[in-house]
Amino acid sequence: MLESPVSPSKRFVLAISGASGTPYAKRELEALTNLGHHVYPSLSPAAKGIWQSELGLSFREFFDSLSEEQQALIHLESCSDVGGGACSGSFRHDGML
Repeated sequence: MLESPVSPSKRFVLAISGASGTPYAKRELEALTNLGHHVYPSLSPAAKGIWQSELGLSFREFFDSLSEEQQALIHLESCSDVGGGACSGSFRHDGML
């Protein structure tokens, strides 16, 4: 794992909508987890379809292809779960993309 130039183990929320640009979200997930950061992705239903269309694999297939270390840093929550951690106004994070 690469060392981050900033303090380790930051927390980032990654909102993925149905707009084009899924390769950017994929690269960001890979980059942040390679640096040891925790990522809380939220994919809209449309985003899941666009992910499949643009990348040729489902988000689950992408997730399963990651190392165990990377998978442990990705915290999946449903975008419709308004009680989810990343949806709370008190959820502390270091940035949102």
